[in-house]
Formats: sequence, C-alpha cells, structure tokens
Amino acid sequence: MKWSPVAIGIASVAVVCSPVGAQQPVAGRIGEIRTAASELAGRQTELDNSLHQRAVAMGGKLIEARDADSADLAGDLPSLAMRSDEVLLVHSLITYGGVSATGDSVQTQYDVQVLRSWKGTHKAGDVVRVSVLAGGLLFPDGTQAAMRVNGFSRLRDGGRYVLFLHSAPEEGQSTPNFLLVGGGVQGAFLLNDEKVLPVYQKGDLAKAYDKQDVPKFLAELDALIPGQR
Repeated sequence: MKWSPVAIGIASVAVVCSPVGAQQPVAGRIGEIRTAASELAGRQTELDNSLHQRAVAMGGKLIEARDADSADLAGDLPSLAMRSDEVLLVHSLITYGGVSATGDSVQTQYDVQVLRSWKGTHKAGDVVRVSVLAGGLLFPDGTQAAMRVNGFSRLRDGGRYVLFLHSAPEEGQSTPNFLLVGGGVQGAFLLNDEKVLPVYQKGDLAKAYDKQDVPKFLAELDALIPGQR
C-alpha cells in the first residue's frame, strides 16, 4: 500500500490525570493514586504503537494518503449489496478517533442509529459502530497523525446515510466490527436535501448515483433487496 503526503484535519484525543490531594483521607488518596496510575498506563498504551513511532520519526507530524484498492471496489449497486452483511438507513450520531487494532493506522469510528434495514440483523433504533481506516489523531504527547483515502469524505455527525456494511470480528470484542463494503470506503451514501451524495466520489458507481433523487435511490433498494423492513 503506497502512502503520499496530503493536507488533512486532526482530531484531538486527550488523556487527563487527576491530581492527588495531600489533605484527603488515606483511602481516598490510594483510590486516586490507582486512578492516576491506570490513566498513565492508558496513556503509555496510546503511545506504544507503530503509528506513533512513525509520527515521531517524521518530526511529530505524519500526514499520508492512499488510493482505495481498485480490486475491492464494486462496479454497481447490486454487487455492493450482494457483498454486504447489512444494508441500513442510519442517522450518524458521534465520531471517535483512534489507532487501528494493528497499531499502524488511524481509525475513525462512527456510532450510527438505524432508521431502517434492508438486510442484516439490526432493526430501527439499534446503534451500530462503523470503522474506517482514515482520519486524524492527536496523541497525548502532541504528536499528530493523519491519513486519508483519496476520494473519500468523512461521515458528518447528524447526517443521514445509506450504509453497505460487512462484519469483521475482532479478537476480544463481544460485538462485530463493521466496515464499509468496497475497499472500506465505497459503501456510504449521504442523503442530503433529497439528493444522494456518494461519500466515495471516485469510480463509475459514484458517477451513477451522484445527485440522484433520494426517493428514486430508495425505490431501487426496495426492488433490489427483497424482504426489507
């Protein structure tokens, strides 16, 4: 995978350690010491990864970009749907920035609430977490890392989207990790002012649905995936 420099925003992630009060009861001080030690250990864990080490080696700021893997991109909506475990209409709630499980990439996670489901086990009202290997991150020591996929825009908090997802279970997690189908970036469509805006703007699929009327897009999904709810 080839990375190249590009400008991108940085999301801040802070770790705060509470001071230990000298005049507090011994039991209270012990509790605070344990809390501070735990927070310091967490801070060290945040810095103990290859992404942070590369950012330090670059002078404290790592800014990279890559292209999506063309072999993993879908050519049309039916193939995108066929490769999906879940096809959902959602409302984006909140965004988190962090380091990927492998420790070598920025990972942005989005909590989204299901409004409607065409495919999968989730129903209206459920909250699903979606991960994308792109975004910006500020480490506790001030080191910055930013990574983007060319042609991909981040999901907006408060936005309404149709998402095509596949599950990627991670060791130690009780719930599956959901990724966008199509190179991890293609399966997201913003429904904005009754027009469809593909979040990944490159390729024939984006051209086919860019600024399409939302009712027409949803009707196509209704016809494409039987048993929708």
